[in-house]
Amino acid sequence: MALRWIGASCGVTLFVLLVGADAPVLRAGVFGIIGYMVFSTGRRIRPIPVLLAIATGFILLDPLILNHDLSFQLSFLAVLGLICLVRPLSRLFRFLPRTGAIRESVVLSIAAMIATLPLMIGNF
Repeated sequence: MALRWIGASCGVTLFVLLVGADAPVLRAGVFGIIGYMVFSTGRRIRPIPVLLAIATGFILLDPLILNHDLSFQLSFLAVLGLICLVRPLSRLFRFLPRTGAIRESVVLSIAAMIATLPLMIGNF
């Protein structure tokens, strides 16, 4: 498991560096790595306090992102949607095949879309 976590972290870090490592990409990378770590450990970790701790760290570094950075708000809501909606949506979409990660891809995409939809409607 540690090898998979290291591989995923290196992959996300490489992607962040290749894209340019500007603030939104860096933030999404951190959310992604921590989110993967929380879900892949197999421990009974409460992901919402972890997410809130990460968000608090970003807000302490730059308090203006809370109200003025739409990408931060979207990233936070997307991860929150993954935390809260994946399990119920997985049951709802259990008719989809698991082969090729079809079910996981659909469920993850829909969970993120549902969580960010109110913010997207209000801003776009």
